[in-house]
Amino acid sequence: MLNVVRICAFGILLSGGFVLSAHADEACTITRLASVQMEMDPTGRPFVPMQIDGSTVDMLIDTGGVISALTEDSVASLGLHKTPIAHQMYFEMFGGAKLKSFVRAPNVALGGMKADEMLLVVMPNRAPEIKLGGTLAPDIIGAYDAEFDFAGSRFNLYSQHHCPGNVVYWATDYAVLPFTFEGKAHIDVKLLTDGVDFTASLDTGSATSFMSLELAERLFDFDLSSPNLEIVRNEPDTHIYRYRFKSMAFGGVAVNNPDILLVPDSESKMPRTAIIGANVLRKLHLYVAYREHKLYITAADAH
Repeated sequence: MLNVVRICAFGILLSGGFVLSAHADEACTITRLASVQMEMDPTGRPFVPMQIDGSTVDMLIDTGGVISALTEDSVASLGLHKTPIAHQMYFEMFGGAKLKSFVRAPNVALGGMKADEMLLVVMPNRAPEIKLGGTLAPDIIGAYDAEFDFAGSRFNLYSQHHCPGNVVYWATDYAVLPFTFEGKAHIDVKLLTDGVDFTASLDTGSATSFMSLELAERLFDFDLSSPNLEIVRNEPDTHIYRYRFKSMAFGGVAVNNPDILLVPDSESKMPRTAIIGANVLRKLHLYVAYREHKLYITAADAH
């Protein structure tokens, strides 16, 4: 369900970012470093083209991940040599797959930004119908400000060397929402949904949004026999529901009728967690100021 990568042993961070020329003194205007066409995969998640040694690889933008990666197929087609990750260190994907090797990707370019070499972990291939070659996670994009213009189908990266605020150029009215950057990986925000405050992680790498069933029962006092709850999996030991809330507010910007899966903790292995995925985030225009720990938000079609 998710593309969250969790670090299970600690060591030197593998991935390297793009090398930039020295920046000027901090100014109060934002400097765009990269702008690329953003498309959606068959499940509705955003991806962008990245060049590696002259070949184009479609990379999922995964704000809920930890470390950027290439699939086994991409590594093979690019002719890259896999190197084992240091002894007793590995990365683990949601679902349990262990990532134990990395590659040195040469001559990397993204929307005008370039790196002579980038270290990326090797991950399993995705479903055949989802032809993505890897993921871009916060170990790379978190070094910049990231803009998701879903209506305009653009993904933009900006220098973080600017005065706080003064980043929303596409609209005059917008919301500002502080976030915590848990483990320098996950964007955790407080949301107001149907009159209830709770904390959720924003994850463009997840096609759907979900909430712990136990957390939802505590927060919203659900009657599980309600006709408003649609059962999407009905097994003797597991029930997964879908619920359409009335409204979810990101600061002063509301998304109406967000569709959320309610998953038992025993099934998700992520107790008391809420994840807001691409099905909701596509209705917004997001500017993620990683250094400020703030989100600047409008409706997707605001201008």
